[in-house]
Amino acid sequence: MKLTSRQLNKELGKKSYRRFLLNDKLTDIFKDFQVTRVVDLGGSNVEGKKYFKYPKHKAKEWITINISEEALPDVIGSIYETGLENASVDAVVCTEVFEHLADPFAAIAEIKRILKPGGIFIGSTPFLFKVHGDPDDYFRYTESALRNVILKDFSKVELFSMGGGLGTVGMLITQVTNDMKYRLIRYAFIFLSRMMILTDYKMGHERKADLTTGYIWRCEL
Repeated sequence: MKLTSRQLNKELGKKSYRRFLLNDKLTDIFKDFQVTRVVDLGGSNVEGKKYFKYPKHKAKEWITINISEEALPDVIGSIYETGLENASVDAVVCTEVFEHLADPFAAIAEIKRILKPGGIFIGSTPFLFKVHGDPDDYFRYTESALRNVILKDFSKVELFSMGGGLGTVGMLITQVTNDMKYRLIRYAFIFLSRMMILTDYKMGHERKADLTTGYIWRCEL
């Protein structure tokens, strides 16, 4: 359901435009989701206003794997070596992780190894977004890189842009306002960025875009 400007403004007070779009699309993807075993690679069991609350009740088993103890994962482990059996997982979720991977190809190989034939792979990664270490930030992927390189061995690839040019630039403006010394100038830029984001949202944020905050995908092995 599309939000009104007032509703979106309220959401943007809690999270970034990119995080809002990501959460909104994940809600849509998981709407008819029903599987037995899910592995969330790089996920967290820490709840927060800006984070997406995964529908864990839609799976008999939902395992979170993360290298960070602070994320309170079910298993402390690496995306490169999960320790799971071959073809033992119905779905893999890996959101906002691939930009932090020094070897994305090793990660894809591990995901393919643990997924059952026909298993679902849901992921996301930023494109035009600030550098953010967790602990490091290595890559940004174009649509071609995702379709033709990272996800080339998967079928039924659905790839969605998260935001168009106006919203992306508006979000980037928001990200630099905290460094502005003068409050009036900062507020002016915040107002401008919010107007750009609201316009982008009304134009249809899922349209194909060359300037986008990032991508989210759903595909099958």
